[in-house]
Amino acid sequence: MNSLSLVSKQNPGAFEVHADSMLGSARFKLLCATDLWARSDRALQKALWLSEVTDAQLLLLHVVDGELPLRIAGRKADLARSALEWHLRDAAAFSQPPAVTVRVGNPQQTIIKVARAWRPDMVVLGAASARVFDRIRGTTAERLASEASCPALVVNRGEPGAYSGAGVIAESCCQAFALENDLDRLQVLRGGAPVRTVYPIRSRPRIWRAPVRKAAAALLGAPPEVVVVEVDRWPGVSELFRRGMSGMVARSGATDVLITPRRSRVSESPGGCKHHLRAIN
Repeated sequence: MNSLSLVSKQNPGAFEVHADSMLGSARFKLLCATDLWARSDRALQKALWLSEVTDAQLLLLHVVDGELPLRIAGRKADLARSALEWHLRDAAAFSQPPAVTVRVGNPQQTIIKVARAWRPDMVVLGAASARVFDRIRGTTAERLASEASCPALVVNRGEPGAYSGAGVIAESCCQAFALENDLDRLQVLRGGAPVRTVYPIRSRPRIWRAPVRKAAAALLGAPPEVVVVEVDRWPGVSELFRRGMSGMVARSGATDVLITPRRSRVSESPGGCKHHLRAIN
């Protein structure tokens, strides 16, 4: 067990408790951040299932609030590590047992910091409680996709297992194609499962232009098991003037949500999209 080290009294994010050393690996890497509340159990089970079926390297992360007194934070860290190890009591079935790290600091900032340092292929999160400033600062999933360039899967209702259907919210067919490729790459969708696409904003023809709210309702009215959306480039700024699509879906709670990083529009130029390829051929 690693000891608790104090770097700065003014910077609680500098604490690290039970931080396991993680060796670099070319394998698929999953990070599951959990607050150990009941609402996060489904996310933890989903992450364990994904790790098992994809033979991924899994890191379980819990962050203790850095505003707590040092003695209380240390006790909560010990309890959190014990709780995570209890969840891994059947980890012998894994080819590489999941690792556990417990840290002390600002939860949202610490999760982003760990994601930047460890560079996982995807972060799995539980359903977050509503916070006053999420519309301005963005949810943890939005900030992970925007600041750490890491896809974030928010598990609101899903159970362990592949999704049997998905919805894609995209501004163009090229973007929709790229998001479908993300589903395939991250291996969260069952083979042959249907994928529905909704285009909230279309430049042509004019009749197809619709508010973002209506596009979200088109999917969330009868939601598929998971909805995929690209994060707004500046979620905080965009929320000041309009309700961003990724923020609306992330806070809906109606279905699981996969939020992907913002892509350069150069990568979405016609030619890679199956619809454009079909038109050329």
